[in-house]
Amino acid sequence: MYSRYLAMMQWREGEDKVGVLVNKLRIYEDTVPAPFRTHVSSVETRLVEQFRSLIEEDHQKLKKELKEEIDHILPEPTKVSAVRSRYPPARDRGYTPRGNLWSLLQEHGEDMRKWHGKPTSSLAARVHELKRETPTTRAHLESKLLQSLRHRTPDSIGRMI
Repeated sequence: MYSRYLAMMQWREGEDKVGVLVNKLRIYEDTVPAPFRTHVSSVETRLVEQFRSLIEEDHQKLKKELKEEIDHILPEPTKVSAVRSRYPPARDRGYTPRGNLWSLLQEHGEDMRKWHGKPTSSLAARVHELKRETPTTRAHLESKLLQSLRHRTPDSIGRMI
C-alpha cells in the first residue's frame, strides 16, 4: 500500500533503503486492525482527491495568468505604413473571389460546365468582357435577331426559310 509512495522518495545516506522500509510497513500493516486500515484508506482517498483538486485549481490559475501575459505581449494592430504589409489587401488589388465570378457568369447566362476547372483569371477575363458589353449593344443584338426571325417566311411544307 505504501510502497508506491516510498518509491518516489529519495534515499539518503544513513537511512533505510526502500525495500527495508517496505518490509517494515508490511509488518506494521499486519499488526494494525482492519477497521483502522479502512479508516486510513478512506483518509488516503480523500487526501488524493483534495490534492488533485488543488493541482487542477493551480493549473487553471496558471493558464489564466499565461493567457493574460500573452495578451500583454502580443502587439496591437497598427496603421503605420512602415509596419503594414508591403502589399495592399486583395480588395485594393482588384481581386474578385472565384465564387463571385462564378455567380456573375451564371447571371449572364453562361454555360457553367465549360468553366469548370478553368483558372480564376480566365473567369475574371470573361466577366470583364461581359461587363464591357453595354446593355444597349446587347439589346441591339437581340432586336436584330428577333427581326431576322420575323422576316423569315414559311415554305410550302411549313419550314422557315
